[in-house]
Amino acid sequence: MTGARVYGDRHINSVSLPGFNSFYGFRTNIPTSAATVFGHQEDILTTPPAGTVIMGANRPRPPRGKVLATGVTSYVDRDFYTSTELSIVDRGLGVIVAYDSAKSIKVEVDFYSAKYCWRMPKWQHTKVSGDFGGLGISVVAGNNNNDAFQGVDYAYDGGKKVLPNRAVKVEQEAENVTTLSTFVSTPFTGTLPDGWVLKDANAWI
Repeated sequence: MTGARVYGDRHINSVSLPGFNSFYGFRTNIPTSAATVFGHQEDILTTPPAGTVIMGANRPRPPRGKVLATGVTSYVDRDFYTSTELSIVDRGLGVIVAYDSAKSIKVEVDFYSAKYCWRMPKWQHTKVSGDFGGLGISVVAGNNNNDAFQGVDYAYDGGKKVLPNRAVKVEQEAENVTTLSTFVSTPFTGTLPDGWVLKDANAWI
């Protein structure tokens, strides 16, 4: 027997993070009465917020709370952390921080109103860093409170599903051919450095 959904079909809600202009999005089926207590912007595909909604990020991640009257739990908007109608049960994860090791370095690119962050292998950084400016890539410095998200699955901007652009460059040294591929500023509006070709943003999943 198939179990019935307690609250009905799942839809995408979002919450704001401190200092961010973009949003953390997630699927949920909690009722509007509970969503209001958490400060959710409901059903962002029907009523898109004025900013990019990031899906699946593992950092930063907003706190989770519990409605005291009902026990319903979900993510909490930044303006509702101190609400007397809920308690915080998980503090979440804070902003992106710099990372630089022998094997990788943390970098980021613009991703609509947010930033897409990942660890780039050091061998690739050595080959690509000279083109960072033209590709829109920058190294994460300090504690990054500039709308940067890591571990992103995809996003919605204006209610439309979007993915970060990639660019590819093929290098040949004697008989050795190396194909370089990296995320770039999205949407990309500039001129790529020599040798780089912009790829379809939807091709990597």
